[in-house]
Amino acid sequence: MSKEAQSDTQSSKTGGVGQLVTQGREFLNEAVAELRRVYWPTRKETMAFTWIVIIVVGFVSLYLGVVDYVISLGMRLVF
Repeated sequence: MSKEAQSDTQSSKTGGVGQLVTQGREFLNEAVAELRRVYWPTRKETMAFTWIVIIVVGFVSLYLGVVDYVISLGMRLVF
């Protein structure tokens, strides 16, 4: 192993753990700062959006059920 490779290996070992802790702490601080800037919906908004999702899922499932039924009728007539 060359001297350059040995010195790179040694420097990465000695500063690796401390650097990892520093980077982890910095990441957590940035994540907390970002979460403070996030717009959190009110309970009323959350309930309204939940109902919208439930209604849309219901309509899509009905549509897909009708399409499936029509295709199965067509397949029965063909085969």
